[in-house]
Amino acid sequence: MANLDRDRHLTTEQLSAFLDAQLSPAEQVEYNAHIESCQRCQGALASLRQTVA
Repeated sequence: MANLDRDRHLTTEQLSAFLDAQLSPAEQVEYNAHIESCQRCQGALASLRQTVA
């Protein structure tokens, strides 16, 4: 996967894979770093967590 930046956001499918730990170790690190710096993806992840809870 290409490097993520603040202008490119994770899709619902990508966030779901992140939550389900279905990513490679490199993707997990990359997604985590992006989420930590991106409020939009943080919000989407929080919404997804509520949906599956």
